[in-house]
Amino acid sequence: MKRALLVILGGLVTTVLLMSAGTEIVLILSPGWKAVVTQTSKGYDSMMISLLNSLKALVAFVYIPTALLVGYLVGLFSRKRKISSAFIATCPAWGPLVAVPPWGTLISILIGSAAVIGAWLSTRAGALKPS
Repeated sequence: MKRALLVILGGLVTTVLLMSAGTEIVLILSPGWKAVVTQTSKGYDSMMISLLNSLKALVAFVYIPTALLVGYLVGLFSRKRKISSAFIATCPAWGPLVAVPPWGTLISILIGSAAVIGAWLSTRAGALKPS
């Protein structure tokens, strides 16, 4: 039980660190965010479209790969309850999106599924080790 809690805690920390670093990179590269920070007059519509595209990039290139990687790592380091531990460890990635219906809920299910797939892949990787 102690090992599972430590693995979940390590997964939570890893998830938060990867998400914050990835979010910073996506926002730095986003022209809409640069306009918000520098208070450049760009027009409301073009700025909202740019921020929406940044959100799509954030989900596709940060949240889903983070959930997959953390799910895999949690699955490797835990002995029992791999899938549930991976799902709990990636909670910061999918948790806040549950409150934004309907698309946020679907995206959070996708992110949680990526964590479960990562944990499942870690069990399959253990079965493929040569004896």
